[in-house]
Formats: sequence, structure tokens, C-alpha cells
Amino acid sequence: MGMKRSFADVDSQDHDSTSRSAASRGNGFDPKRRKQHGTGNPKAKEGRLGFAKKRIRNIKRLLERNKDLPANVQNDLQRELATLKTTVSDKSFHRKRSAMISKYHMVRFFERKKASRLAKQIRRTIEQNPESDGIDHLKRQLHIAEVDEAYTVYHPHMEPYHSLYGSVRADSKEKQDGGESEDEAMNQTPVAKVALDSERPPMWYVVEKTMEQGIEALQQLRERRPNDASASTTKPSRVPSKASQSRSDDKKRDKLTARHAANEKSGTKDKDKATSCNQRQKQTGEKTPLNRRERRRLMREAEAEKNSEDEEEGGGFFEGL
Repeated sequence: MGMKRSFADVDSQDHDSTSRSAASRGNGFDPKRRKQHGTGNPKAKEGRLGFAKKRIRNIKRLLERNKDLPANVQNDLQRELATLKTTVSDKSFHRKRSAMISKYHMVRFFERKKASRLAKQIRRTIEQNPESDGIDHLKRQLHIAEVDEAYTVYHPHMEPYHSLYGSVRADSKEKQDGGESEDEAMNQTPVAKVALDSERPPMWYVVEKTMEQGIEALQQLRERRPNDASASTTKPSRVPSKASQSRSDDKKRDKLTARHAANEKSGTKDKDKATSCNQRQKQTGEKTPLNRRERRRLMREAEAEKNSEDEEEGGGFFEGL
């Protein structure tokens, strides 16, 4: 068993600890109140979007200010700048994609459930009555329901999603406000079945055409970027037909004839103006004002005449010898 400490030893240790803590508080440091977070601005980690943007800005400034860099250094910096720009565009694309997915997730989920449920019902009715009179109508409805389901699944994430059954739901609410009872509203047909003959958004027809190419094409449609969408929507250049070419040639010929006629009219007007000015000058005796070139020409001619007269009066150089 260990020996107990005396009261004096314990008192001296407590006094030393209190004096040490008081000295630390006097210096402005309190060990009990330490900062939990790090001090200073944290640097952007490599591989993050902020790091890539800062690095792009630094490289651009370096290339603009220091134009006497060696060729190999400039090539390396430009190559790094191109790769950083691609990473920034990819990261911003994925960030916007996740935001768009979370924005339209609920409406796409509910409409997919409704379309798949309707497609199952129509398939069941076709299997039960394969030789009925309205089999063609049922097949057409089944095709529309299947395209509706594919539209909700493979609609491009980066484009705003347009609801398939939103207008039908609004019409049903108006009918309920018009005076229908709750029992009739409960027993009414499903929204997806009512909307089979309604108008579809333009992307619906794109999905319908892409379904013929397979699932890979549908996945590419869902993951396409806005640049790809603009490139796909541009119409191919048509080869002009002979009739359109002849029509354009006739238009060009008419324009040329009209331009020649206008030039002739302007020329005749200028001639008329010149003749009228000459007649007016003859009648009044006024002279036409000369421009700068004509004035210089007259001055040169006058100087040449003066020099020739001086030579004739003075004689030659060797004449007095």
C-alpha cells in the first residue's frame, strides 16, 4: 500500500497549477477556450471545382502578362488550361444534372407509375380478348402508354420536363368545381387513360422515334447535353431544286435590271443638273469654283510660264563670257 501525501505537498501543487493557469490567462491564452476550427482561409483542394477555376484564372493571367515565356512552357500551360476547362465543364454539368434530377423526380415518378399501370391494364385486356373488334384501337392505346412510360424514364435530364397529365388534371378540377359529386370524381377513369388522346410535348415524339433504335439510343438521349440537343435540332441543308434555282435567278435578274434603271435615272439627273448649272453661269457670268487639285494645276502652269519668260529675257549661262 502506497504512502499518503502530506497536506503541504498537495497544497503546493494546487498553488503551482493555479499560478500557471493565471499566468496563461494573463498572456491572453486560455487552454479551456481553444478554437475548434482552423484559422485562416482554407486552400482549395486539388480536384475540386474551386481549385480548377482558380488555376484557370492564374494561367490566363500568367499568359497575358508574361509573353516572353519559352515555347515549351507556353505549350504546357495551354495544354493544362484546356484540360482544366474540360474538367470545369464536366463538373458543372454533373452539378446541374443532379439539381435537375431532384427538381423533376417526383412528377416523373408518379407519371411513370400511372403510365406503366395503364400499359399493364391494356395488355391484360388484349390477352383476354385477342379477337375483339377494337383490337387495333387497343394496340394504338398500348403504344401511346408505352411511349409515355419511356418518356418519363428517358427524358433528357438537362432539359425541363413537361408533364403529360397536367392539363388533364386541371380540367378534372374544373369539372369538380362545376358541380360534380365526390362519388363521381372517385369513380372516374384514370388520368392516364383520359390523357391518351390529349396533345403531347415535342420531346415525346423524339422519344418515340428513338425507341426504334434501342435502349442504348434512349440512354444517350437521356444523358445528352444542351450542345448536343442544339446540334440535333439543326435541320440539314437541303439541295435546292431546279424550280427554286430558276426562281432565284429570275429575282436576281429583276434586281439587276432595277439597279441599272436607277443608275440611268441618276445619270440623267446629274447631266440635267450640270447643263442647268452651265446655262445659269452663262447667263449670270459667274465662274465655277475650282477644287484644290485644279487650283494646284493652274499654279504649276503659271510658275512654268514665268520661268520660261525669265529664261528668254536673261539669256543663257555662257552668253556673257
